[in-house]
Amino acid sequence: MRNLEPASDVTIYELSSPLFTDYASKQRLIKLPKGTAMTAPDGKLPEFPEGTILAKTFYYDRPDAPQGKHIIETRLLIKDEGNWNAATYRWNELKQEAHLLKDGARVNASYRSSNGVEKTVGYLIPTEAECSSCHRTNSRIVPLGPELRNLNIGVSKRGRIVNQINYFIDIGILNPVDNQALGVLPNWADNRFTIDERARAYMHVNCSHCHNSGGWADDFTSLDLTYDTPFDETRIGSRKKRIAERIMLTGDGKMPRLGTTVLHTEGIQLIRDYIEGL
Repeated sequence: MRNLEPASDVTIYELSSPLFTDYASKQRLIKLPKGTAMTAPDGKLPEFPEGTILAKTFYYDRPDAPQGKHIIETRLLIKDEGNWNAATYRWNELKQEAHLLKDGARVNASYRSSNGVEKTVGYLIPTEAECSSCHRTNSRIVPLGPELRNLNIGVSKRGRIVNQINYFIDIGILNPVDNQALGVLPNWADNRFTIDERARAYMHVNCSHCHNSGGWADDFTSLDLTYDTPFDETRIGSRKKRIAERIMLTGDGKMPRLGTTVLHTEGIQLIRDYIEGL
């Protein structure tokens, strides 16, 4: 476990545009029941078979930690009788076991920034209720990251770069789908995309789980930050000043409301540049 080596029937997956969580690295896994596969009914979030397990482990690379990683938590989504159940597990000090945690916790951790500066963070493991609040759309818990367009990227498998969607089809965990028709959610950090594409993608993965037509914040703001919502229907234009203010907060009123304790310097700069250009 402490090597984060998945079992043979578990698949690692990667995302084009990932969620920011206090600069933590993440390993994402999917396990399907034997003989089953995902389907793509609408080209967005796959239809997962009963018994699917989605796991995401959060860690910081640390040379002085076991196996070079300070592993903090693993979050699970398990599909049972058509519903997704959420659970969070905290890893012990030896990184050999993880235990169910319902009430959340704060874990002191440190990481090295992109410019080589050592920084510390009071990493917050979410409570069971907080997990459910972010993953809740139209009163149902749903996965957030593994949309097909967010999976439609080149990844390293078996020593070569392959399209991840095609790889899933090849190994039998996804029924055939035209990856060219799916589109790609832009990588917000990739300057080959326009600033509009990058900023909308960033808000999609970091904000739209609450700010969408069925999300937790819809009754309060009617702000829709889903990537493919036409700009005139998002209310970004009329709320741009407020957006720029709240992404700079770290206390009450901060956005995103959950999941971060430190400011995401690169993401903030992207959103500010985007808003200034509107």
